[in-house]
Parts: sequence; C-alpha cells; structure tokens
Amino acid sequence: MSFWQSRASTPLLPLCPSVLMPNPMSEKERMLAGRLYLAFDEELGRDNKKARMLTRLFNTSTEEQQDYRKVLLKQLFRSTGDNIYIEPTFRTDYGCNTSIGENFYANYDLRKAVHLVSLAFILNALQKVGHYVKLSDI
Repeated sequence: MSFWQSRASTPLLPLCPSVLMPNPMSEKERMLAGRLYLAFDEELGRDNKKARMLTRLFNTSTEEQQDYRKVLLKQLFRSTGDNIYIEPTFRTDYGCNTSIGENFYANYDLRKAVHLVSLAFILNALQKVGHYVKLSDI
C-alpha cells in the first residue's frame, strides 16, 4: 500500500479542531493570549456591556463632574494613576484590559479599538494623546 492510498482512508479534520476536543481556555483567555476567539461569548459580552455603560455615563457627564469622571474611569480600566484626565468623548470595547499611568492626559474623541486581538494596552506616565486618536492592539 502506498503512502497516498493509506491517507485516502484517513478522515479529514474540520477547520476548527475545538469542535472535536473540548477547549480548556475561555474565550476571554484566548483573546488575551492573542488567539482566535468568539467575540459573542457570554463573559466578553458582559465586559463589553459594562464598558458601554461606563463610557456612556462618562461621555454624558459635565465639566463640573471631574471627580465622578475619575471614578468611572477607575471602574472601567484595569489600573490607573491618581492624576488622569480624558476629555469626552471616549470609546472602548472592554477597557478592563487597559492600564493608564500617572499624569495621563487625552484630548477628545479617544478611541481604544480592538482588532482581532485585545491585549493589555498600557499607557505610561506623563503620556499625552491628542484628539481624534485611535489606539489599536495590532
């Protein structure tokens, strides 16, 4: 029997091997590891819903509510410095994977976008970001 004849009887695997084998990693763990993941996962959906709620509250706050804005940002991000300022409007998919350092300033229309991979995005101390900036994880 030749090599090719023996291969002809071997069943083909589906495109996604996780269909046959249980996946020990959650979709969020897969995302953070830089692997392909399903964005419609329940846990990721909760994280996205929380981020949308917090950014909506942040973006509708007034100039007189600076302390409230800081509380919202601290709930949104993984970690922050004490002296941070982001001018509304601000958008992010999750936020919980982002750390912002001390003395951070961002002008209006900052967008934290996720393309295929959502890795921890760290904005260091004393960093300033202008308006209409889009930060991507790629």
